Order: sequence, then structure tokens, then C-alpha cells
Amino acid sequence: MPTTVSDEPQILTLVALISAKLSRWLGRGIVCSQDQADVVELIQANYLPREFDVDAKVKDAYRRIWDELHK
Repeated sequence: MPTTVSDEPQILTLVALISAKLSRWLGRGIVCSQDQADVVELIQANYLPREFDVDAKVKDAYRRIWDELHK
């Protein structure tokens, strides 16, 4: 949930974006499968490390996805 209200667009950091997408996907499952696909693309496009500093609540999901990509 946004913590600030502004007339200007608020740009998320890559860490916050990935954390938000994983949180939404974990909470809603198949309905939000595009969020999981977006995380896959973000990991690949940015060559992110396995230990990327995502929110602790989604860290296991991030690592599972990363591991699948790097088999």
C-alpha cells in the first residue's frame, strides 16, 4: 500500500517493485501469475543475484524463482 499521496508519480525502486510483485503473486496466486512472470523477466534483464535484498516476507519465493532460472 502506498504510504504517501502525491500529485507526482512515485517511482518504485527495483527492490520495492520485485517485493510488491512477489507479495501480490503469493497472496493471490494464479490470478496474479503475470506478477511472477514479471519477476522472472526482471531477474533476467537485470542479472540480479540470488541474494538480492527483497523484503524478508518474499525472500524464499524470490530464491525459488532464482534457483529455477539458474538450474
